[in-house]
Amino acid sequence: MSRVFILALDGLEFTLVEKFRLKHLMQAEHGTIDLSNCYKLATPIIWASFISGLPSKEHGVETMQIWDNRILRWLARFKIKGVGKLLRSLGFKKRVPTQTDWKTETIFDLAQPSIAINIPSYGGTEYLLDVVREAIEDESKLPSVEEHIWNVFNKQKETTLSRITENWRLFMAHFDFTDQIGHLHRGDLTKMWETYAIAEDLSTEIKQQLPEGALFLIVADHGMKSVAGGYGDHSEYGFYSSNQKLNLQKPRVIDFYPLIKEMLSN
Repeated sequence: MSRVFILALDGLEFTLVEKFRLKHLMQAEHGTIDLSNCYKLATPIIWASFISGLPSKEHGVETMQIWDNRILRWLARFKIKGVGKLLRSLGFKKRVPTQTDWKTETIFDLAQPSIAINIPSYGGTEYLLDVVREAIEDESKLPSVEEHIWNVFNKQKETTLSRITENWRLFMAHFDFTDQIGHLHRGDLTKMWETYAIAEDLSTEIKQQLPEGALFLIVADHGMKSVAGGYGDHSEYGFYSSNQKLNLQKPRVIDFYPLIKEMLSN
């Protein structure tokens, strides 16, 4: 019985993985992912394409966050300037879209049992976009924001490692500490090295617990390039690596759905 484990490392930058020579992140095969089927380099949109195998125009996830209210989501189509700020001041909140919003078949429907942990656009994720923005706008908040990022990481890591021993055919776990630290510190290579070393250790710990013969994919929805001020912005490509030779040549993000489907059919 074939098994597939996907470690999703949000915002992992391909050039830094190679620069730091992180062999456990590079594995037997690694390379960039073509994101041309995604009209916007936004995390929920790209991951929706990855798990559905559909271009962004077809799967229906169109934005980073949506209002947690159907009427407000309808009004948002008119893009009235200043309304969003007003609604937030009144206590209305936004959230990451989930599969209940777009109702498209995903890789988690291909094999049972499957496990999905913290997958943006699918459900169950704590997405820290707003707190990261706060730290960029007000550096005095940086220590508390970073502490929160690492607390979330440690909880997600503990959950992931504890569930690997369960019965599953497909397991996907998403971590976005690489994206968040990249947004805050992309211009600081020492900080990025420390963060990527943690990602390297995470991949090693997971791999050591996987059942023999399992396909281990590491995937990033996009990279992270440095911009003015030392912060980071999304690169125009993703990243993948595999513990098995797949002979891929700059695959599109939508190409992983049929690949995973074929692996699980064996």
